[in-house]
Amino acid sequence: MSRPSAEILVIGAGVMGQRHIERIRAHPTARLAGIVDPVRDLGVGVPQFRSIADVNCLVDGAIIATPNDTHADAAIEAAAHGWGILVEKPIATSEQDAKRIIEAATRADVPLLIGHHRRHHPRVQRARDMLSSGAIGRIVGVQTLWGMRKPDAYFEARWRVGAGGGPILQNLIHEIDLLRFLIGDIKDIQAIASNDARQGPVEDSVSLSLRFASGALGSVLLTDAGLSPWGFEAAIGENPEVARGAPDPWHILGTEGSLGFPDLTLYGRAGQSWSDTLPVKPQPAESVDPFVAQLDHFLDVLAGKASPSVTGEDALATLRATLAVIHATQTSAPEISAVKQ
Repeated sequence: MSRPSAEILVIGAGVMGQRHIERIRAHPTARLAGIVDPVRDLGVGVPQFRSIADVNCLVDGAIIATPNDTHADAAIEAAAHGWGILVEKPIATSEQDAKRIIEAATRADVPLLIGHHRRHHPRVQRARDMLSSGAIGRIVGVQTLWGMRKPDAYFEARWRVGAGGGPILQNLIHEIDLLRFLIGDIKDIQAIASNDARQGPVEDSVSLSLRFASGALGSVLLTDAGLSPWGFEAAIGENPEVARGAPDPWHILGTEGSLGFPDLTLYGRAGQSWSDTLPVKPQPAESVDPFVAQLDHFLDVLAGKASPSVTGEDALATLRATLAVIHATQTSAPEISAVKQ
């Protein structure tokens, strides 16, 4: 029997860790080498360890799915073992910790991939290709909406109601990363956050205005306390815990047309002003599980067949923009906070 292409260790067996475990166990070539978790005993028939220091099995790559503020220590320890690393998003909760991870991976000469998994979805790649090719002309602006009501059980993990556990670093960072990937670098941010809906210690809703380096403008409304059919997961069906909802929660406007995303509804070029009816042209694109596509890519990275598609430096840029949102929400004056690159 031939050896699997990679032995994968999952560090952290919470919600995200278990999602990775399911994909690894179903994969035709990867093998789940073991699980590291100080609390949970999953009983899945593989070695389980209370700490990284206890690991005594063969490991080619490690997936870090621990709470956000522990990513740095776990990733640095994994790098010291010589394992390739996939760190769940966000790469860290501070620039300093993100840089520590990058430096540790560089020093150990191990590959580092950051788990912004939506970039692996073919609809995301298709949208990027369309926008880059000028399908809607020059991008003028983008509007995104993400509204989900998380169940009360979600907050039983206490770190989710502490610093860094709110929807800005949990959910908005996905929108920020895709905005950077599809539209370009973000130059300026204004933001307002609220915890009025849940009355909790962290934000439950955030609204922001953006200016991109290209000059395009953007707006985002995101809440984990509002029940709605609008959001990436609801539109694309990537998360089995989220019901399918309304299409195209993103609207990308250009000088020669517009694009609804992620359903890829193209409002075409025939119209030249508001008096013209725009032809609607749905664009074909396959749907896949982006976590499986990300795992496939991670295996290629471990085998030396590919370079990480989301590098530590790229994820750091997304983190900087997301931290700038937090900073902007804490600024009493309605001034624009520049995102420092």
